[in-house]
Amino acid sequence: KILSLLLYSHSHVGSEYYDYRMKSYIIGSKSRRIQTINLHLTYEKLFYLLSIIFGIDSLNNFFVVDSKGFSDKAVKQFCNTVNCKYLLKNYKPGCLTNSKMKNYSYPQAVLVTEPKVDPKVINELSSLKIPIIALCNLNTNISFVDLVVPINTTTKFSNAMFFYVLGRLIRQYSKKKFKRSKIKFFSYISDMSLIKMYKKNKILK
Repeated sequence: KILSLLLYSHSHVGSEYYDYRMKSYIIGSKSRRIQTINLHLTYEKLFYLLSIIFGIDSLNNFFVVDSKGFSDKAVKQFCNTVNCKYLLKNYKPGCLTNSKMKNYSYPQAVLVTEPKVDPKVINELSSLKIPIIALCNLNTNISFVDLVVPINTTTKFSNAMFFYVLGRLIRQYSKKKFKRSKIKFFSYISDMSLIKMYKKNKILK
């Protein structure tokens, strides 16, 4: 069911070129113009991510960083739903490492939406002894990343689908009661076709 959602959102569509460290996440021939991401590994890494999140004392200590604001709507909806924190375009260098800053906060784990466009964020977080999780396409530099989640990061739809699935899984397996009884699909495009897909296949009850 989760794989169906990821496949539906084109999360398997990789890049034309790939980093040699991401070669193991490619499925099929390596000679194609557009490489294909192995979603079975994405599914596996998704549950590794859940184990990290549930190992944190509080979800308030889990941060999502999207300094370029590419997936800001999805990130906001996800964080507001599961009660974690986010840093978008308001991210300031040192806010997670410099205790003298006014808005300083120390996270226990950080999820970065795309290290390729946030290299300074990754370099800064590497000085902290915390897990760094990142959504990575095949051409992403994964230096200093502790947990790589291979996924198509070039479209807002695939990013929104990832946060939707992650939010549903957190609410499903967490013993904590959340204020919001339901989690809505958050994307920049219409989700009417997705709703029809739920009714037919009963995905993620």
